[in-house]
Amino acid sequence: MFKRKEQNPVFAENNADINIASSLNPSQVSYLGDDVELTVKPAQNVQLEPSVAVIPETCIIKGELNSTSDIHVNGRIDGIIRSEKTVHILKSGHVEGDIIAYAIAVDGVLNGNCIGGEVSINAQGMVNGQVKSDSLAIHKNGRFYGNSLPRNDEEDQKNQFFTAMDAVKENTIDLASFYKE
Repeated sequence: MFKRKEQNPVFAENNADINIASSLNPSQVSYLGDDVELTVKPAQNVQLEPSVAVIPETCIIKGELNSTSDIHVNGRIDGIIRSEKTVHILKSGHVEGDIIAYAIAVDGVLNGNCIGGEVSINAQGMVNGQVKSDSLAIHKNGRFYGNSLPRNDEEDQKNQFFTAMDAVKENTIDLASFYKE
């Protein structure tokens, strides 16, 4: 019945380029004879998803872990953890060392000290060490062995926390001052 006509591939390709070029702003298109050059700029209102560093169950880290994002620990970390956001030790997570973060949530095991604005020991969590925080919450099934040091003066609290966060950013902190009190 009807037979489809075949288009000249060169014509179809050039025609598509012209159609695309005609739909763009003149500042984005340059004509180079028969060729068309497009200038593409990235969108400025692109929102990135918040990042989370996840330590899987099969992973063991020995040393320091520094992050500007949240950290979820499923595996084992032997050393110091520093984060500008939240450190969450999940049920299978185990940390042998110190944690310095904005917020700390423990569902697994923490053998060490922690400094944080908010510290919570959840139902299956266990902390063995010293806690310095603005807020400490312990679930009735959570276990806490050690001592908690509240911050007395609000200005001292803020200064101490920001000093700790500055040390996180600079990758240096004097843990000796943590143990003195």
